[in-house]
Amino acid sequence: MTSWKKLFLSIALGFLYTSPLYAYNTSFLSYSAIYYFNSQDTQLMKAAIQQGLNSTKDGVKVSWRNPHSTAFGYVIPSNTSNKNGVTCRDLKLFNSARKVTGESQFRYCKLNGVWKVVS
Repeated sequence: MTSWKKLFLSIALGFLYTSPLYAYNTSFLSYSAIYYFNSQDTQLMKAAIQQGLNSTKDGVKVSWRNPHSTAFGYVIPSNTSNKNGVTCRDLKLFNSARKVTGESQFRYCKLNGVWKVVS
């Protein structure tokens, strides 16, 4: 078997075995408010997240609402720490769309100037 055929076969098998896993891992989104978001809802939520992470004191709520859809939400930063020049914060997220609500909390750290979810 030629090397390009082996490469193609390994890629095809990779997709075959990872596709169901990928679908399974994201299936929870079908039951979340984010599933119903349009692009403007997503932009508003992302802007609130950035504002919450970059310029909001711990415990202060940053709300967002799309007047053109039913979507709204808020973020609340907390537990800000700075170790070895790396700033980390917890961020509580609440979202609602089409009467479906969801709440989650993530730990973000600012690495190379970009906020990344670390847990």
